[in-house]
Amino acid sequence: MDILKLMAKIILIAIAIWLILTVLKRYRKNIDTHPDTGNSRTPASESMVQCSHCGLHLPESDGIRSGTQFYCCQEHADAQQDERNH
Repeated sequence: MDILKLMAKIILIAIAIWLILTVLKRYRKNIDTHPDTGNSRTPASESMVQCSHCGLHLPESDGIRSGTQFYCCQEHADAQQDERNH
């Protein structure tokens, strides 16, 4: 009879642990899919542009604009300008 009581206790403890883990798993999944928008700020996305001289892609804010063209550095903007003048 004592062995049955022991087995019943073990089964009840196993069920309790399973329930706790299931609830925690769902809670964590809910947190991961619904982040708190008040504390986390997602940086604004930025357009990528291509250097008209070498073809390098870079964020628009890092590029140098010359008319309608973008360049990755001042040297490439100057080189392109020199090519147009010759």
